[in-house]
Amino acid sequence: MHGKGWRGRLLATLALGVLGAWRAQLAAAPANPPPPARLEIEPNAIQDPSQPMAIEVGGIPEGETVRLQVFRDCNDGGEPDPQRGGGCAKALYDRASRPAGKDGTVHDQIDFADAIGKSLPTDTVLWLRASRQGSTRGRSVRFGLVKDPCSLWQGVVGTFFGGKCDPHLRQALLTHRGLSSLGDTVFEVRRLDPAAAVPGAVPVAGTRGATGVSWLDRDTLLVTLAPTATESGSLAPGLWRVPLTGKPEALWPLPGGDGWVPAAPLALPGGRIAFARQRGGLAAGAEEGTLAYLSVWDKGKVDAGIELPYRIHQLVAHDAAGNSLLALTLGAGNSRPAFLQIDLRARTVQYLGYDRCLYQAAMRSPHGEDSAIAMEEISGKNGWDLVLVDGRGHWKRDLQARPEDDLLPAWRPDGGEIAFLAEIRRTGGPP
Repeated sequence: MHGKGWRGRLLATLALGVLGAWRAQLAAAPANPPPPARLEIEPNAIQDPSQPMAIEVGGIPEGETVRLQVFRDCNDGGEPDPQRGGGCAKALYDRASRPAGKDGTVHDQIDFADAIGKSLPTDTVLWLRASRQGSTRGRSVRFGLVKDPCSLWQGVVGTFFGGKCDPHLRQALLTHRGLSSLGDTVFEVRRLDPAAAVPGAVPVAGTRGATGVSWLDRDTLLVTLAPTATESGSLAPGLWRVPLTGKPEALWPLPGGDGWVPAAPLALPGGRIAFARQRGGLAAGAEEGTLAYLSVWDKGKVDAGIELPYRIHQLVAHDAAGNSLLALTLGAGNSRPAFLQIDLRARTVQYLGYDRCLYQAAMRSPHGEDSAIAMEEISGKNGWDLVLVDGRGHWKRDLQARPEDDLLPAWRPDGGEIAFLAEIRRTGGPP
């Protein structure tokens, strides 16, 4: 009896310990966990039913799973809505993921050849949603099992660009090295006439150290500059209004000690200017958390901004009211390009995915069918090039093809010129 009593007390003590640990873990867990830091799929947006779709969900504690669901966009509202009534409220696909690894990332996939994968509809917009267990908040990405990628993007093209969507562009953003991964490179703004027989680029004075450029009007540029090694005659870091003739005006000087680098300016209706403030120079594997803010300059003041889980490569368009923006990111580690739709009023960020047809529409001339495409030379040795393609995505001419990097083309409002960033030297090299 004494032996049995000792064993019983031991088992009771162990049971209480396990129960106490479970209660402590439950108490420490948030009642409604935040959404994942990021959600990415590969291939991006357009899926081949014969191949699995790789999924990465970032910002998840090691060992924790997430809920993976697929929804249909039944009312063409541009987003999944698990709370919507009717058939749309039911997920077409619903399961727990594999556990997150030590890198805080869930690596999983959907196999369209298995039973549940085969049941997903084709030729329609679908949304993959990832949420932490017990959470009502998640992140979503658009995809489709489609033959014509434009079927996924007609609404986006209509909202931001007008005109038609064409799926024939063969290459763009090939290996995706972005501005943030070229941290040892000094750029300046240059302009060129795309209609010239031999396009020649003209430097814009004072713009060494530029991180982004767009047009305010026919005669004025918006330029963001980052702190760089001393550049003779360069403007100070910050957001600038730069007329083609006349004196540049500092709209927002970068505060001293501010580690958030300004980039990607875009003029909005009402005199406002959107731009990104983002972290730079991160090593691979340090891509979690808030990597950027989307801020708006208005009458000399800059708001706190909307948190973004990705750095912004370029702000490419806004809707008619200037309340919704379309941004291009190159993804975590500059490996997966995607478009983000940012709602300034709701302060929401929607990950739309990527396809070349949408990029072609984003880079289209305001007054024509030609698009200015930035792509990295296929060998990876000769940097980014700028080329002009027609409405069918066929090459027309090289705009810039040099060993150095030329990227981020921006059309003048009348389509008569293109401004872009041109590499002038690497940090530590000769000026």
